[in-house]
Amino acid sequence: MIELTTNQHNRFLRLILVWITGLLTFFTLSHQLSAQPFYVHLDPSEVKSITVNEKDAHVLVRPWSGKTRHGAAIIIGPTDHHPDTAGIISYLRQQLNQYGWATISIEPSEGMFYPNFATSAEAVEKAGEQQLALATNQTTPRYQAQQLLELRNYQQDYLKSALAQLTEIGKAYPGKRMIIVVDDSAGLISNLLYENAIPFPNLLAVINPYREFEQDLDAEQQTASIAEQLTALSVPILDIQSPDGHPLSQLHAPQRYNLNQIKPVSFYHQYTLSLNMDTPSAWEEVLYVLKGFSNRVLKQ
Repeated sequence: MIELTTNQHNRFLRLILVWITGLLTFFTLSHQLSAQPFYVHLDPSEVKSITVNEKDAHVLVRPWSGKTRHGAAIIIGPTDHHPDTAGIISYLRQQLNQYGWATISIEPSEGMFYPNFATSAEAVEKAGEQQLALATNQTTPRYQAQQLLELRNYQQDYLKSALAQLTEIGKAYPGKRMIIVVDDSAGLISNLLYENAIPFPNLLAVINPYREFEQDLDAEQQTASIAEQLTALSVPILDIQSPDGHPLSQLHAPQRYNLNQIKPVSFYHQYTLSLNMDTPSAWEEVLYVLKGFSNRVLKQ
């Protein structure tokens, strides 16, 4: 058996201590990076947290800059995206501040493949029965109507909870409230406003709005179309459509426009972008239109 001198023993203990300290530091940093994988490049003061469905969700906040202070713009991207997604979301989040709007960007709801989707035992037992219930000229649905209803309720409950928790964060930015919402999240927010489930903003901007799989729900569970809902809302609405928007948003753009012609131009304006949404020039165009419409609303 090898015997260590006192000095060797102390040196060995120091090496063990250094190794343990390094290991703990590594795991701490790894945990922090995994907890905020998309936000390590941001100033820590921009990253806030709320709890939705017993899980942490991030909220990205940027204060207004300059002397002009209109209020706060709440930005909600497409489902399954994060609050600083490269493109129009990140661009507006960083550019609106200089025009008098603090920006509060929240994590949107999870999309079609959210983790808690599960087929119940009763549904499994009735699988054959359900298949036989389909008409011969009807294609097999990708999801059952009940699953789609549960998903819609889940997504809307998530957004209701998230938006309710922004009150405290928004106290630092008094004034008007503008909601900017993109793609399928726009369909969710439209429905929540139509049902008076969330507070009305002073201005609503929808970009390429659509609602998928609505036709696959049972008839009694289907809601009014986005066009009908926007017509019923008593809030100024800016409706932006891009050439590369979801096919459903493009398909229903004429209906959204036609139904809302009963409103004055200060309460509904549809704008068609000249470029695809994946180009920086299109983001600048969106910002320009947003500034113009919001200034018109603020003067009312």
